[in-house]
Amino acid sequence: MGLMAEWKIGGQSEREYTFDVYSVDSVLPDDGGIYILSRREKQEDGTGVHKVLYVGKTESISRNISKTHEKWDAAIQKGMNAISIYLIDNSIRTVVENDLIDKFSPPLNE
Repeated sequence: MGLMAEWKIGGQSEREYTFDVYSVDSVLPDDGGIYILSRREKQEDGTGVHKVLYVGKTESISRNISKTHEKWDAAIQKGMNAISIYLIDNSIRTVVENDLIDKFSPPLNE
């Protein structure tokens, strides 16, 4: 299916990040950044509301996010149907990852 939408999301710090939202069967870029595994529910107005299941960071999104990911099966069981990515430099990945985990307390990050 590929790219589905753009998602502007605020962290605990109230800083806003813009993620690209993909279906779980998409070919993802081979870049580093932050990713969110979520259950996206489409609203009547066409927008999507996400239940954040897991937030992570990686050097290579395409190599890390696959059916072999350590949280993949648990996320599927919780209804995961979207992978959102935010491509950023390694120097701030941990800050952004923690900002989002602090805001959403994703169940699979515990």
